[in-house]
Amino acid sequence: MMTLKRSLTLIWLLTCCLVLTGVVSCRNQEIPATGSDPDQFVLTAEIKGLNADYLVYKETNDAYPEGIRRDTIRVKNGRFAFSDKIKKHKYYRLLVPQTLKYLEPDNPRSSYLPSPVTWIEFIGYPGGRTNLKGRITDFAEVYATGEDVSGELSILKRETYPLLNTIVNIKQDFYKRKGSAREYGAVRDTTMKLFEMVKEKRRHFIRDHNNSPAAALVLLNAFERREFSTEEEKMLFEVLDSVALAKVSFYQELSQRLEALEGAVVGHEAPDIALPETNSERAFALNDLRGNYVLIHFWGTWCGPCVAEMPKIKAYADEFADRNFKVVGVDSGDGKDIWQQFISENNYNWTHLRSVKGENDLLIPYNVTALPKKFLISPEGVILAVSEGGSEAIFKKIDEIFSREHQADSH
Repeated sequence: MMTLKRSLTLIWLLTCCLVLTGVVSCRNQEIPATGSDPDQFVLTAEIKGLNADYLVYKETNDAYPEGIRRDTIRVKNGRFAFSDKIKKHKYYRLLVPQTLKYLEPDNPRSSYLPSPVTWIEFIGYPGGRTNLKGRITDFAEVYATGEDVSGELSILKRETYPLLNTIVNIKQDFYKRKGSAREYGAVRDTTMKLFEMVKEKRRHFIRDHNNSPAAALVLLNAFERREFSTEEEKMLFEVLDSVALAKVSFYQELSQRLEALEGAVVGHEAPDIALPETNSERAFALNDLRGNYVLIHFWGTWCGPCVAEMPKIKAYADEFADRNFKVVGVDSGDGKDIWQQFISENNYNWTHLRSVKGENDLLIPYNVTALPKKFLISPEGVILAVSEGGSEAIFKKIDEIFSREHQADSH
């Protein structure tokens, strides 16, 4: 199973490699005059020890070729600028390659240890101007200097980043020494205690800054990483100031995801999906498939486990093509051209939809935080089964259903 954030990290790493080889064009971002555009967000940064010539910002965005936006930001003497036109609060992060730590420290081709401390994080907002200062040691000690929303987020970062970095260092040291299974237990206990301290600081931050978009972002990120129990997540959500945050995108998404947590589960009616466009350019409505068993498959071409199970999904789509069984694929994270080409080249000839954040985000009503994820819907529109990752359970459920129906037909 691959989380969406992990996949983005891997793609950004690749993009950084392309920058170093000159494949991605680079540009300096000009800083517009104050008040020149009410939707313009501007960031300036001065960071000691930053040895990269460029940083890369990347996001899925259909307004750009291949559905990908890439901003390559020139760094000079540790200073850089970044600007963006936005209509609402937006979360940004820039990977600092020199802070990455690997399972095999002397082998940069080995898997790295993912951690927020390898990122420069900030929150943009229309008309905002944010300044970052700090230094790069073995992690990104970079914080906003003002009292805006990024400054509020930095209050928490100053308290938690040193702890998170200690966790990563302990793990890297263990792998470097090739520690024993017995030692691993002690490492796990130590790092879990440290992470409990991190979680406690996040709890306090949410309560102390309950009217800040930064608190809503912290809780949303924790929800996506499943840091808190469902009960505690709901309790912390209730702490947030619903009036002050009503129009904040982080709060809105969190509210929708918590609602989906109750609805997109076995025994509940499947959330409806209605789109004017599919891969075959025909309008689609999930409710139109009533009377059929429907397998909804959330996937992306960048997700290895997703691609690996596609042939099996095709086998089921073909095997039960003459029965009341339909497959609906929901792609996330791919540009339109890449999505359509992959489907066509592999002859995956079932209905395909594309989830686009901010437009038709189909991941939210089904509470999808990692791919692949599958839902089996009954002919009456009720969720019969849910599976994440490479689980075979949902395929066994399909086998049971049609085996049972076949036996009934034969009598």
